[in-house]
Amino acid sequence: MQKNLFTKYFTICAGMILASITVLGALLMGFASQYFRSDKLKVLDRYVNQAAALTLTDYQKNNYLYIDEATLNSVYSVLADAIEATIYLSDTEGTVLICTDTSLFADGQRTVPENILRQAASADGFRETGRMGAFTKASIIRWRASSGCPTGRSPGLFSSPPPPAA
Repeated sequence: MQKNLFTKYFTICAGMILASITVLGALLMGFASQYFRSDKLKVLDRYVNQAAALTLTDYQKNNYLYIDEATLNSVYSVLADAIEATIYLSDTEGTVLICTDTSLFADGQRTVPENILRQAASADGFRETGRMGAFTKASIIRWRASSGCPTGRSPGLFSSPPPPAA
């Protein structure tokens, strides 16, 4: 009888300990995942802001007439490699002008959808963890408009983490 009672209590205690460890482990993984996601977003935002500033500098250097695609593409490539992301530039009509990874786009799609451009031009900007209305194959996280262009045709920068490995 005592052995049976001991087995019963031991089983209950061991089950509670295992359940507690499982719940605490799941909570820890959830908090860690959110922290790393938040950290990645901050880094991505900082680099997109740098890319926007460099784009504006190049645009100003060329008297607001054009952007030097070769220069910006090399700058974007360095920034994109540093954060393992794809950075691309579009005009206000949504036409993608420069991209560090053309395989990012869905088949034949090289224009940012109009509803995303409207949202991006708003005060809050555009932020999504998704595929930007099937525009791309990977998740889009940040959009930043380069301001200060006198023509009103400020370019927009989109940034995305790379597509997951197949």
